[in-house]
Amino acid sequence: MMAGSNRQDGAQPEGAAFPAEPAGNSAAAQAVLTAPVQAAHGQSIPAASEAGAPAAAPASAQSGASQPKRNSTAFDLLTSLLTKVVLLCGSFLLSVVMARLLGPEGKGILTAVLVLPTLVVTLGDLGVRQASAYFIGSKRYTPQQVTNSLGVLWLITSTLTVVMVAAISWFQTSSTSQWMLYLLAAATVPLNLLFKYSNGIMQGREMISKINIGNLLGLAGNAIGIILFMWLIKLGVIGGLITQMLMAGLMAWYAVKIVGRVAPIRFEVDKAVMSDIFRKGISYAAALFILQLNYRINFFFLEPAVSAEQLGYFSVGINMAELIWQVPAALSLVLFSRSANSKTSGEAVNRAVRLLRITLCLLFVFCLGLALLARPFITLIYGADFTEAYSVLQLLLPGVFFMTIVKILHPDLAGRGYPLYAFWIYILPLIINIVLNIKLIPAYGINGSAAASSISYAVGAIIFAVAYARKEKHSVRALLLLTKEDMRLITASLQSLAGKIIRKGASR
Repeated sequence: MMAGSNRQDGAQPEGAAFPAEPAGNSAAAQAVLTAPVQAAHGQSIPAASEAGAPAAAPASAQSGASQPKRNSTAFDLLTSLLTKVVLLCGSFLLSVVMARLLGPEGKGILTAVLVLPTLVVTLGDLGVRQASAYFIGSKRYTPQQVTNSLGVLWLITSTLTVVMVAAISWFQTSSTSQWMLYLLAAATVPLNLLFKYSNGIMQGREMISKINIGNLLGLAGNAIGIILFMWLIKLGVIGGLITQMLMAGLMAWYAVKIVGRVAPIRFEVDKAVMSDIFRKGISYAAALFILQLNYRINFFFLEPAVSAEQLGYFSVGINMAELIWQVPAALSLVLFSRSANSKTSGEAVNRAVRLLRITLCLLFVFCLGLALLARPFITLIYGADFTEAYSVLQLLLPGVFFMTIVKILHPDLAGRGYPLYAFWIYILPLIINIVLNIKLIPAYGINGSAAASSISYAVGAIIFAVAYARKEKHSVRALLLLTKEDMRLITASLQSLAGKIIRKGASR
């Protein structure tokens, strides 16, 4: 057992300058991702982080594990986006198959059963994933020190969260058979926590491609489970829960395997490291929990107020709307890792803001088209039984679009050690969401709940954009609206891509 603190000599305090990005990135990638945002607006960028810029910890702080070769930001963004495209298409197709196999009522029951474990995983995460990436990326602790502490924390949080799900569901359900469904769902909690904790190590070491592979394995597990347990064996809702366990198990197995190569997993207690991870993680956990609660609070009001069939319509609409977030989710994975390792705050801000402007432009067009085609699209894909879900999707899309702002800017702030911005900002939107659900559900049912969420998403995103702009000395306009330089970069990238396709076709 390890006694006392193993903090490295010379370890930097929070807010210190982080290791610089290597010079191996292509010129195009540097232009797209790190060109000064303010240059187009006549503003300057601070050269150091707000909390000061003492020297980074020496390279020896990472002793005990070989440093993997770091990919360029452009490469990680591209591969993450491609992974998310595959996940988006695959998850969408599988959700259609699952909905058709279960029907509106079965889909509603499965969704309701999974809400509590999903929230508990967010709570049980304790922000450990982000805190681990932060401490490894900033050279505060070695991967081995963090891994040792995560093993112990995982045992504690897994036990507590499973007991929590079992206890809450016991008082919430009216039958033993329904409680057994919750117990099956609770079995996924330790596996999901293990995957999340392991991702913190990989993010800290900027092993983005490994995280992407783990997510793809989860998609494969989802497909296998649906085919085997829901289509062939026809286990219905129970088959859906077994599928969730298979998916989480594959992801956890792969993540542990990769982390074991970086730092052998040992269950050793280092009170100082565990204390730092816990204290830092709580702020990340609080932010993530309040965001996740805002996404899922509807179900707590809808479940006693509407039928399982109506809940099934709502789940289809909200799942389709939230698939749009796969794009910013891919960006946020890279942004958090890069921000935790950025040399200056200015570098991180430039990267995040430019990506935000470009992403908003693309998603606006996509959301507008989806809103116009929502009814025929859902009827075609899910079948006539789910046609009523189209109105839920249409009502959610404006809020989902605005929420992209938070999905990209929050990981940047969190990666630089400022996760509590989202927590304090989203208290008000959560209250708005709760009040509007109480007021609108009795009169408008699932459509009222969708409108409540959309309004709360939009209010929170606008407040977040203003707060971020003030912190980083930007104008809100500079955050959200494309510049001429952005357009030139997009045009040049499209021309380059088209040229490569043409040359590749000609070579055949």
